Amino acid sequence: MPNLYVKAVPPADLNRNTEWFMYPGVWTTYILFLFFSWLLVLSIFGSSPGMAWTIVNLAHFLVLAYSSTYIMSLTEVFRPVSLMLFSKELPFSGYGLMCSLFCLIVSEPTMRDLSIFQVTYHFFHWKKGTPFADDQGIYNGLTWWEQIDNGKQLTRNRKFLTVVPVVL
Repeated sequence: MPNLYVKAVPPADLNRNTEWFMYPGVWTTYILFLFFSWLLVLSIFGSSPGMAWTIVNLAHFLVLAYSSTYIMSLTEVFRPVSLMLFSKELPFSGYGLMCSLFCLIVSEPTMRDLSIFQVTYHFFHWKKGTPFADDQGIYNGLTWWEQIDNGKQLTRNRKFLTVVPVVL
């Protein structure tokens, strides 16, 4: 007797919150975005390549949340940083430079309107669920990191997302 039913193979990821990361070219776009951010910082601040990577690294891991009364852009945050870094008065090591950048950003007088969060920690490891209602809540208890690749460990996507920040 012939088989009357067609066996359908489900797609690799049905979760709309994470399926975009499966598309071809996402890794390349991510790396190009980081590279062009570095070129932009290098050309705007006129800094050394190492200093530009430091600023891109800090901007990569920080997100600026704004209140309804005041919006602070990245240029307003990094203007005093760039003035301090290129004054040639204060030599910094790598770790000391990052601490000094953070202290300078925190000491801004408009800090009451500015909240700084780590993007990767907040969105990958803290915020749970999806912004879509059609999944009927099956991902409500999972973070984005737990949702990618259907929860499988040591996949190419997870390795990529681990290696890029380490290299950066």
